[in-house]
Amino acid sequence: MSVHSNLRRACRAALALAILAGPACAADASLVARAEREGQVRWYTTLLVEDAVRPLLDAFKRRHPAIAVEFVRASSTENARKIVAEAEAGATRADVFDGTTTAAVLMQAGLIEPYRAESARDIPDQYKDP
Repeated sequence: MSVHSNLRRACRAALALAILAGPACAADASLVARAEREGQVRWYTTLLVEDAVRPLLDAFKRRHPAIAVEFVRASSTENARKIVAEAEAGATRADVFDGTTTAAVLMQAGLIEPYRAESARDIPDQYKDP
């Protein structure tokens, strides 16, 4: 599987985790179906386990019991290093990531695909990162 295929998979998984936002975030039915077929999402996170990760996982599990979420907690720097190393080895394992500096490193490495939220369509272009 190519790095870009893995990244598309990661983007789909990221969207699946975005469902945690609740009713305000409408999930694409085909996205949820693909995530359920895959059965598992791996999340590289910087969040505190008891304060943030567990409540998010609990909410996600209530809405999507067929999708298991495995998480790996580390700093933004450590997670970015892992993701880049996995991509270079052709063995991307992360589906979802967060972190204050993680995205910048992954963007620089060419590992991020653009995502345009439907809810952002009404925001003037001058306020969007090209």
